[in-house]
Amino acid sequence: MTKQEFDTALEAVGLSRRDFAELSGVPYLGTVNKWNDEKRPIPVWVKTWLENYAYRKKYLALKALLSDEKEKEI
Repeated sequence: MTKQEFDTALEAVGLSRRDFAELSGVPYLGTVNKWNDEKRPIPVWVKTWLENYAYRKKYLALKALLSDEKEKEI
């Protein structure tokens, strides 16, 4: 994953680099803010972490929607 792909993926799920660092437990200073395409590449696990985060975000939104619909029927 390139730095540009990382930034695009973060934007797609509504996270900043600092948000990502806090949620994933990775230090922001000295780690996330220094990832780049050459000397400090973005770790392989970041792509799947972001994919899973996006799926979870969609799941929770759908769950909330369905929960509201069920309550309206009762």
